Amino acid sequence: MPGCLALTLGLTRGVRGADARLQQRVIEAILEHPNTGAVLAIAHDRVAAARLQALLATLGRPYRVLALMACDGYQAAIDSAATALHELSREAARMPRVPVGLGDLAWRSNAVGPMPAVPCARIRPSVDS
Repeated sequence: MPGCLALTLGLTRGVRGADARLQQRVIEAILEHPNTGAVLAIAHDRVAAARLQALLATLGRPYRVLALMACDGYQAAIDSAATALHELSREAARMPRVPVGLGDLAWRSNAVGPMPAVPCARIRPSVDS
């Protein structure tokens, strides 16, 4: 679908310990990123879907959560995802856009583990370039 970016993680179900925490942090960072306008989150089961639902409900952007195990088969999951994408596309298009100049950006440093801090801009999800 035009305007959509599919992100998949190399880490799959059943990860434990540090890998599970890393996977959760990556998912949360993507969902919370200010440039994420709308989200279709596809989880394997209802428990994982409920965790995503709880986080997404706090972020103030359009979202749908789909639990594959709650669908009535593979084709039903595909159909549900396609319907959700079309709905999200319409909802995201109605979100207000706010022009922002370079001076309006808030700069900060991000550091992950032992890596050095890298400057990055944090901007609102509805920023026009």
